[in-house]
Amino acid sequence: MTNFLQLGQAAINARNTAEAVQWFEKAVQKDPGDATALACLGQSLCWLNQHKQGLDYLYKSGKQLIKKARKSKDTSQLILLVEQLQFWEDYQGSLELVKQAVQINNSDLRSFQILAHTYSRLNKNSLALSASKQALKKAPIIPY
Repeated sequence: MTNFLQLGQAAINARNTAEAVQWFEKAVQKDPGDATALACLGQSLCWLNQHKQGLDYLYKSGKQLIKKARKSKDTSQLILLVEQLQFWEDYQGSLELVKQAVQINNSDLRSFQILAHTYSRLNKNSLALSASKQALKKAPIIPY
């Protein structure tokens, strides 16, 4: 974690989101491809009711996380970002990211659950049902 990210996190902990934005902006300027810095800046801007700008940074973070996930096959950070977008009720924007997560790692139960939820929120019920069925196939069987 860079010094700018640490200072931004300290500002968040002190409940000073405006100051945190300034630190996270510096972190992004230092490394425009840092998914963590982009996500921190985006989330902070959303907290300051600058949703459009904040969501733009969250999308940029998502693009970086897709690249990382393709190399590592670990989609956990990408799924966390999808959840952040959905917290801000951006289901349409999160759809492409969660679809990428499922393509990268089609054995991850959580990705299929979130995909089903996303389709449901977008009123794409047949796709939600299909994704739900895939999630059930991935779910562990718990003996009684």
